[in-house]
Amino acid sequence: MDLGKVGVIANVKLNGKEIGGLWTAPWRLDLSDHLKNGNNSLEIEVANLWVNQLVKDASKDKKQSETWMLINHSYDKNSPLPPSGLIGPVRLMKEYTN
Repeated sequence: MDLGKVGVIANVKLNGKEIGGLWTAPWRLDLSDHLKNGNNSLEIEVANLWVNQLVKDASKDKKQSETWMLINHSYDKNSPLPPSGLIGPVRLMKEYTN
């Protein structure tokens, strides 16, 4: 399986079993030993960039903020959000090549 591009970290489970975590390119895992005949359940959990949460919190009252920093940051509700999450494209490949 090739996840394409991920921002920042991905954890992959297949049929309820943790297969592995990915944090650098290439964003690939060999699933062949974990696939079963018939239907399979694939879960991909992705950790978002912290800066995106800081931008979201900048639009809230300080008491409602979910994050904090030791230094002042310059993010506000209009700050651009960097690409984050499962960016893809996700591909299942017949043969695994690393």
